Amino acid sequence: MRYKDTLITYSGIALIIGCLSAAITDVIGILVVEDHNPIRQTISQLAHGDYAYIQDIGLTLFGLGVIAGAIGLYIWRSNFVSILWCSICLGLLGILTIVLSEFNQFAGVPGKTIHIVLAISIGILFLISTILIGIAVKDLKRQWYYVSISTGALFLLSCSGFLFISEAYEGAYERGVALVTFLWFCGLGYHLVTNFKKVSTNNK
Repeated sequence: MRYKDTLITYSGIALIIGCLSAAITDVIGILVVEDHNPIRQTISQLAHGDYAYIQDIGLTLFGLGVIAGAIGLYIWRSNFVSILWCSICLGLLGILTIVLSEFNQFAGVPGKTIHIVLAISIGILFLISTILIGIAVKDLKRQWYYVSISTGALFLLSCSGFLFISEAYEGAYERGVALVTFLWFCGLGYHLVTNFKKVSTNNK
């Protein structure tokens, strides 16, 4: 049991580190990439030129962190159907994020590019994950249920905003949406670090 709890804790730490890494590399990229405007230009546009590796490292670490979180969820309660599927969705999300980091050079190309397909797939998987884990803990941890479902709803509405947002503010808007997802992932990471102790207690 102790070994299991340790794995879950480390998975949460890895998830939080992954989120922080993506945020930090975005800031570093903004500082070192010449003429990059974070208000107008998107995160993916940092993945060009001599410093493209900075953004790629951040996204890769984030993807690995999400995969670790997915494993932690699976170890915690794979017997819950919604948790099992949430783990699968998050695992796929992490893998696609890593793949996305290798195809950022396609960002901005007209038409249906690999970048666009991956980005949409990641968004759908995130939305499904927020709903699934919300359902799973509804009777165990009501507060996290509301947070997770609300995050999914806010994310869906925010993504709809991309259809209307001016290109002059697209970078800032995208970073705002990313912040919403990072906060959710950090919250999930916190619960994994604490091994969902309060949830387990309420379920006994």
